[in-house]
Amino acid sequence: MLKPQQQRFIFSKKRYPVFVGGWGSGKTFAGIARAVLLSQKIPNNLGMIMRKEYTQLADSTIQDFEKYTGMRVDSHRNVRFPNGSVIMFRHGKELLNINLGWFMIEQAEEFPTEKEYIYLRGRLRRKVPFQSGWLIANQNGHNWVWKKFLRGDVPENTEVITMTTWDNEENLPKEFIEDMRRLERESPEMYQQYVMNSSEVSQDAFVFIPEKILRPLEGIIHNYYWGCRVLCCDPALGGDECVVYILEDYKIIFAKIFYERDSMKLASEIAAIMREKGVFYAFIEGIMIGEGIVSRLRQIFPMDRYRIEMVNPAEKSTDEKYANKRAELYGVTREKILAKEIPYPEDEKVVDQITQIHYKLNNRRQVQIESKEDIRARLGRSPDRADAWVIGIWGTEQVLRWRKENEELRQRRYERRRVEPVEIDPMLL
Repeated sequence: MLKPQQQRFIFSKKRYPVFVGGWGSGKTFAGIARAVLLSQKIPNNLGMIMRKEYTQLADSTIQDFEKYTGMRVDSHRNVRFPNGSVIMFRHGKELLNINLGWFMIEQAEEFPTEKEYIYLRGRLRRKVPFQSGWLIANQNGHNWVWKKFLRGDVPENTEVITMTTWDNEENLPKEFIEDMRRLERESPEMYQQYVMNSSEVSQDAFVFIPEKILRPLEGIIHNYYWGCRVLCCDPALGGDECVVYILEDYKIIFAKIFYERDSMKLASEIAAIMREKGVFYAFIEGIMIGEGIVSRLRQIFPMDRYRIEMVNPAEKSTDEKYANKRAELYGVTREKILAKEIPYPEDEKVVDQITQIHYKLNNRRQVQIESKEDIRARLGRSPDRADAWVIGIWGTEQVLRWRKENEELRQRRYERRRVEPVEIDPMLL
């Protein structure tokens, strides 16, 4: 059953309605319902539903649309209506010079600034009876959504609708309600922001690896003798650092910073380091120039002796509690820190960077780590050393797992080859 706030949003006559609500407040459903309404009522309309990252667009927004509407999104990420209207699904790096009749930004708080919102407003040029652009968002402190729509006077031709989780309680599953009550006890700050829809929660409460859990690692000696040596690299873009670490049994034993942008030159430098230090495993962040580095290293080294892995932070995590691979990298590292199973990172710049990275839970209550772009916009620098370190910790875990799997495989092969002794009846001798 639609709540009054949801009805107001879906049928709003304002050009720019905004829905800021807690988890389960029905804001995604309301946004999709408005999109379908304008597509059905206005023939030959063209609308765009936008999400910041492709992974969230494919794994969340499109799936929600198909679940709520029963319509299928085609391979081009479009939905076509019998009256000629089209809905396009795009992510933040696919802004098009195309005249729209409407647009919707889902999870607008994921965008660090209002740039995409302003751009899409400028694309409302399609000759249709009614043009509209709307956004739906979670609270995220005093971010651009709060400053533009919630701080004071509402902009002209805009309607702002807010709603807590409890405002929609009767439409929510019993298990979800119980989970939210547990959240109130276990994480009051998160409860206030994501359930009570508060913008006044300090964002310092959402540092994923705070200094208070990292500092206790100082002075702890780990007597690991695995000899598990991995190279990890976060390639540079723009004015960022290209960070290369070698970790042995989780400990940083070598560090080198490059400011090179040529992937072939970087691959040659990394290959020389691997030969000199006796490293057979490398984990390279595979965004932009990283893909070229991985490709070249696989040409240089024989793959029967070396393993060169490309790590794509945007790809889907193998663990359901993380929104993507980037969150998994940081999540695995955090778990090792809490268990005190890894040494303190001796590079203080790693500590400085990693203790300022924020996280949130998405609408599926998965951990989502602040993106590099958002961190750069907020702090004026990129967390390259922190990213390289968590890749190394995660990479070490992968190598240890591979070794264990190989040992188990060898053991199974050995067991199959064994010849069981035959008991001979002495009476037959």
